[in-house]
Amino acid sequence: MEGGVNTDVIEEGGSGGGDQILRLLEECFSYIIALTSPRDACRSEAVSIAFRSAAVSNLVWRCFLPHDILEILARAISRIEFSSIKHLYFQLCKPILIDGGKKSFWLDRETGSKCYMLSARELVISGGDLPHSWDAHPESSFPEVAELLNVRWLDIHGKINTSVLSPRTQYASYLIYKTAPAGRCCILPPIPSRMWREFLGLGAGEVDARVPRRRAVAWPSEREDGWEEEALGEFCTEDGGAGEIDLCFSAREKGWRINVTVQGIEIRPAK
Repeated sequence: MEGGVNTDVIEEGGSGGGDQILRLLEECFSYIIALTSPRDACRSEAVSIAFRSAAVSNLVWRCFLPHDILEILARAISRIEFSSIKHLYFQLCKPILIDGGKKSFWLDRETGSKCYMLSARELVISGGDLPHSWDAHPESSFPEVAELLNVRWLDIHGKINTSVLSPRTQYASYLIYKTAPAGRCCILPPIPSRMWREFLGLGAGEVDARVPRRRAVAWPSEREDGWEEEALGEFCTEDGGAGEIDLCFSAREKGWRINVTVQGIEIRPAK
């Protein structure tokens, strides 16, 4: 048992049994389905009894999990219960807290790509004349969020290494926050943001290149969970590369004064 997870189930799969020919046929279907996607695997369950048996097998769903899933689960702050690898997969489609509650992790339901949110505690935040405070928030999954009052300017910085993300995937990053007017300011302007990618050289911390990624300023989007999200930009991961992504959010507007609650920065596959 490791991090509340039965590693034997993940590493060994299920037990065979029954007629050898049928078992070989099921294994053949399983290998074929494993080359598709979680979405296609679910659809293939309706093809036939043989396909359904293969499509729900541990062999198939183990292929959809990240190769380092045991390491990630060991960092979870809560025990994860599951009855099969497919069950575990869909359990992980809902965010789990890791690293002492400072990050959340989940899988994209359709592709199995890794997703993360860096909590406000993982970010460098500055803004306004007063230091921000740390408070619990009923709509946040993290123990604490950052509260900033009477903000006239705002700078937020976060980092993530591409080595912890899924390879060959186009990612998008978003600032997750809430705002409220302070004083007489009732109209909130669009907040500009920017993102850089740093390619790490052979030396520790050596920057080989820095490529600015900019986007047009747009209004934030309201999420189903009641928070707002502001797109920071997109980047693509490569095979096994270790590149550091520097996520930056800056706001400076004359006459701007708001209260801001920062939950974190979310990194998920671009749609």
